[in-house]
Amino acid sequence: MLDHAARRGTSQHARPILVVALVVFAAGIAAAGLFATVGSTNGMGFYAASSLLGLMWGVYGTWVFLTQAGTDQINAVVNVHDQPGTVPAA
Repeated sequence: MLDHAARRGTSQHARPILVVALVVFAAGIAAAGLFATVGSTNGMGFYAASSLLGLMWGVYGTWVFLTQAGTDQINAVVNVHDQPGTVPAA
């Protein structure tokens, strides 16, 4: 939710690398679940790799949120102040 909120004003399209990360993450967790369902511990590698991917994805989303949240509104206000003869909306 926060990642979507941070990008709401910048782009309406999902970045392809993030879609791939989501698919790989979900597939890894599903594969680990399938191995666990059968009673095998061989799926722990899938779970570990997916967990690391999820952690990196979370850090990236946090970084985007902290660095880009609200920047479009700030830039819009600054641009309105820079143009002569315009009155900024309150």
